[in-house]
Amino acid sequence: MAYENTAILTRETSIGYVKINRPEKLNALNRRTMEDLFDCFHALQNDKEIRVVILTGNGEKAFAAGADIKRIGSGNPGRRKGNFQFGQRVLNLIRKPWQAGNRGN
Repeated sequence: MAYENTAILTRETSIGYVKINRPEKLNALNRRTMEDLFDCFHALQNDKEIRVVILTGNGEKAFAAGADIKRIGSGNPGRRKGNFQFGQRVLNLIRKPWQAGNRGN
């Protein structure tokens, strides 16, 4: 699958690599990046050979600057709330399956 701001770079044996690719914005997390991360980690979660994932950021200056407030925090209050709730869902997906015992292994 092609991603706009994120890519599963490779899978080596039991290791998956995901890289945030918005170096011009210090890898700040906008909605599209969060959607890409969600898709990447969902795919990796379902790959039973993957035991660990390394999440990195592209560029020399930052791993990730955090939320791209200019983009995620824009729009009407309902949209902003939806963006922040989705961001939390993405972070939960990234964190949860890799905790011991959560993948049935």
